[in-house]
Amino acid sequence: MAGTGKSTISRTIARELAEEIRLWDTSTGKQCEVLEGHTTYVSSAVFSPDGKLVASASWDKTIRLWDARNKTTIEIIRNS
Repeated sequence: MAGTGKSTISRTIARELAEEIRLWDTSTGKQCEVLEGHTTYVSSAVFSPDGKLVASASWDKTIRLWDARNKTTIEIIRNS
């Protein structure tokens, strides 16, 4: 945002029957991040409203909460 010292990042999630989640910058059309950690196909993924977190579900029976900027897993919820 001009003049505020803040920047906005427009990103989208791409999934393709893979164990990784690819994040794309919608303003440039370029891939900017890859989140890796699931052991089998990712079935869904979504950004938090503020864009700082990503939640993903996988056929490995886990839900992962990610820090979108640092590409780190914050929490793993397992279905036992």
